[in-house]
Amino acid sequence: LYSFLTVALHPLTVIKIRKQVGVTTPELPTSIISSSESVIKSNIHQYYRGLGVVISLAIPTRIIYISVLESSRERIESNAREIILNPPASIAKYNNQLQSLLP
Repeated sequence: LYSFLTVALHPLTVIKIRKQVGVTTPELPTSIISSSESVIKSNIHQYYRGLGVVISLAIPTRIIYISVLESSRERIESNAREIILNPPASIAKYNNQLQSLLP
Protein backbone atom coordinates (compact mmCIF):
# COMPACT_ATOMS: atom_id res chain seq x y z
CA LEU A 1 0.00 0.00 0.00
CA TYR A 2 2.77 2.41 0.92
CA SER A 3 4.68 1.74 -2.30
CA PHE A 4 1.52 2.09 -4.36
CA LEU A 5 0.81 5.49 -2.82
CA THR A 6 4.39 6.56 -3.45
CA VAL A 7 4.09 5.65 -7.13
CA ALA A 8 0.63 7.19 -7.49
CA LEU A 9 1.57 10.50 -5.86
CA HIS A 10 5.02 10.88 -7.42
CA PRO A 11 3.84 13.10 -10.31
CA LEU A 12 2.20 15.49 -7.84
CA THR A 13 5.40 15.61 -5.84
CA VAL A 14 7.36 16.44 -8.99
CA ILE A 15 4.96 19.28 -9.84
CA LYS A 16 5.13 20.60 -6.27
CA ILE A 17 8.92 20.54 -6.19
CA ARG A 18 9.17 22.27 -9.56
CA LYS A 19 6.82 25.01 -8.36
CA GLN A 20 8.78 25.46 -5.13
CA VAL A 21 12.08 25.69 -6.97
CA GLY A 22 10.61 28.06 -9.51
CA VAL A 23 11.39 26.07 -12.62
CA THR A 24 9.58 27.63 -15.53
CA THR A 25 8.87 25.29 -18.38
CA PRO A 26 6.01 25.19 -20.86
CA GLU A 27 4.83 21.98 -19.17
CA LEU A 28 4.76 23.58 -15.71
CA PRO A 29 1.33 25.07 -15.07
CA THR A 30 0.40 27.91 -12.77
CA SER A 31 -2.69 26.34 -11.23
CA ILE A 32 -3.87 22.93 -10.13
CA ILE A 33 -6.50 22.73 -12.88
CA SER A 34 -4.00 23.49 -15.60
CA SER A 35 -1.55 21.04 -14.01
CA SER A 36 -3.91 18.15 -14.68
CA GLU A 37 -4.31 19.35 -18.25
CA SER A 38 -0.54 19.68 -18.54
CA VAL A 39 0.05 16.11 -17.34
CA ILE A 40 -2.35 14.84 -19.98
CA LYS A 41 -0.84 16.94 -22.78
CA SER A 42 2.83 16.50 -21.93
CA ASN A 43 5.00 13.42 -21.81
CA ILE A 44 3.93 11.45 -18.74
CA HIS A 45 7.41 9.94 -18.40
CA GLN A 46 8.87 13.26 -17.27
CA TYR A 47 6.74 13.10 -14.13
CA TYR A 48 8.01 9.62 -13.25
CA ARG A 49 11.68 10.43 -13.77
CA GLY A 50 13.55 9.56 -10.57
CA LEU A 51 10.87 7.24 -9.28
CA GLY A 52 13.30 4.31 -9.10
CA VAL A 53 15.50 6.22 -6.68
CA VAL A 54 12.51 7.24 -4.58
CA ILE A 55 11.25 3.65 -4.34
CA SER A 56 14.71 2.20 -3.70
CA LEU A 57 15.07 4.55 -0.73
CA ALA A 58 11.47 4.49 0.49
CA ILE A 59 11.16 0.72 0.96
CA PRO A 60 14.27 0.24 3.16
CA THR A 61 13.36 3.38 5.09
CA ARG A 62 9.88 2.00 5.75
CA ILE A 63 11.35 -1.33 6.89
CA ILE A 64 13.66 0.44 9.34
CA TYR A 65 10.79 2.64 10.57
CA ILE A 66 8.49 -0.32 11.25
CA SER A 67 11.32 -2.27 12.94
CA VAL A 68 12.15 0.61 15.28
CA LEU A 69 8.47 1.24 15.96
CA GLU A 70 7.78 -2.38 16.90
CA SER A 71 10.89 -2.78 19.07
CA SER A 72 10.13 0.50 20.87
CA ARG A 73 6.53 -0.54 21.41
CA GLU A 74 7.57 -3.87 22.90
CA ARG A 75 10.13 -2.22 25.17
CA ILE A 76 7.66 0.42 26.36
CA GLU A 77 4.98 -2.20 26.94
CA SER A 78 7.29 -4.40 29.02
CA ASN A 79 8.50 -1.42 31.08
CA ALA A 80 4.94 -0.22 31.65
CA ARG A 81 3.83 -3.72 32.65
CA GLU A 82 6.71 -3.91 35.15
CA ILE A 83 5.75 -0.57 36.66
CA ILE A 84 2.09 -1.56 36.90
CA LEU A 85 2.82 -4.96 38.50
CA ASN A 86 5.50 -3.61 40.88
CA PRO A 87 4.67 0.06 41.36
CA PRO A 88 7.11 2.34 43.15
CA ALA A 89 6.05 3.66 46.55
CA SER A 90 5.07 7.05 45.14
CA ILE A 91 2.28 5.53 43.01
CA ALA A 92 1.48 2.43 45.08
CA LYS A 93 -1.70 4.06 46.40
CA TYR A 94 -3.08 3.95 42.84
CA ASN A 95 -2.43 0.21 42.48
CA ASN A 96 -6.11 -0.72 41.84
CA GLN A 97 -6.40 1.85 39.08
CA LEU A 98 -3.07 0.74 37.58
CA GLN A 99 -4.18 -2.90 37.53
CA SER A 100 -7.21 -1.91 35.43
CA LEU A 101 -4.81 -0.70 32.72
CA LEU A 102 -3.54 -4.21 32.08
CA PRO A 103 -5.15 -6.03 29.16
